[in-house]
Amino acid sequence: MTILCQLISGRYIINNKKVSYTDALASFNFTTALPGHPICVIPIGSIKNNMPVGIQIHCKKWHDIKLLEIAAHLEKLTEGFKKPLLEYV
Repeated sequence: MTILCQLISGRYIINNKKVSYTDALASFNFTTALPGHPICVIPIGSIKNNMPVGIQIHCKKWHDIKLLEIAAHLEKLTEGFKKPLLEYV
């Protein structure tokens, strides 16, 4: 399923349905991001259909460098990002 999203006069259109800004984007934000805690996403592998899977790492405010060090270490333990093979029909 391909999700199509565009902004039209303050409302988002996702799969031909009008949705609010909060409904369109809030599900992608974790509560620790709102007050400014750093978050990093790293790839960890892929699932059966070859689509990539990642994890979010959260840490305390003002610990950005430590977060990036942890992410770099964890990335070495995984297969890293591999571009999925997509077929357009």
